[in-house]
Amino acid sequence: MNKCNDILELLKSSSYQLAMEKLNQAHYFPINSGLKITLICLDYAEGEFTLEADQTGKLNNGLLFTLADEIASIAACSRGVSYVTISSCINFLKDTASGKIVCRAMPQRSGEDISIFQVAITDEVESLVAAGSFVFQMKI
Repeated sequence: MNKCNDILELLKSSSYQLAMEKLNQAHYFPINSGLKITLICLDYAEGEFTLEADQTGKLNNGLLFTLADEIASIAACSRGVSYVTISSCINFLKDTASGKIVCRAMPQRSGEDISIFQVAITDEVESLVAAGSFVFQMKI
């Protein structure tokens, strides 16, 4: 599955709601890992994981990064153009035990060539767990 091309096709032929529903039924790594996309709109996406802690008693930071990467990518695609990720940076701010974590991505800068999306990951009590930014080269 080419996620961005699939999202672009869904957005061209239907609504954000239908695109979100179809993506949540797709068979690719983030969805198979437990990610649920909860909202897509122009320049914004939201998703969540509900997981149990690993043997260390903490949520795995790799899962948090996967969540951030996926949600930022979907927000970037919401404009109806393809992209290439230039860079990403995430800061893990707080350990968290099992439960629901939510990621929100919104633009810091929306440009024709370069777009930067900020991500915030919060736990069940809305405490910030991780924050980062993803830089995309937008393709027209």
